[in-house]
Amino acid sequence: MSRQLFLFIFITFMSLSSTVYSASIRQCRQADGTILFTNKSCSIAKRSFPVVFNNAYINKTAYRKKPPFRHSNFIRLQNKMINARTAESMEEHARTIMDSILSYTKNGQINKAYDMVASSYAKISVHLKKKQWEQQAIAEHIVKIQGLFEEVLISQPTISTAIAFNDVVQTAWENYSK
Repeated sequence: MSRQLFLFIFITFMSLSSTVYSASIRQCRQADGTILFTNKSCSIAKRSFPVVFNNAYINKTAYRKKPPFRHSNFIRLQNKMINARTAESMEEHARTIMDSILSYTKNGQINKAYDMVASSYAKISVHLKKKQWEQQAIAEHIVKIQGLFEEVLISQPTISTAIAFNDVVQTAWENYSK
């Protein structure tokens, strides 16, 4: 009887005490912009949340930055490059794209730079495929610009520094201008 009474009192006590704190969860922003919830300390703790046994799930979505190849101004620039009427204007837009790619490289974000190159190459390829499907004439300068981005993209497995990436881009521009 005393055992049943003890069990009843224990269960009642646990159900009534709904604010039992076990630890503290910190919201940490990582280097890539994502947010990590952890119970360990982090270098930049934004917020601290107490963990309650019955409310352990925190309904908070992680903040994520858009990758640079999905920024609206970069997509607009790609569309301007593809829809350019003359070779000179297309080359000017391609130079602007390459300059923004090189700026990410200078900041040490080579993978993001290659993502931007791949995005530009894919966008041109889709445009060319659509023109072929519709049996429209394809201008020679579009194919040359595609070759420019392809040459930079092919070098990805061999490049690990910003200086080497700059050399690859300069070589690609020299081959493009031939």
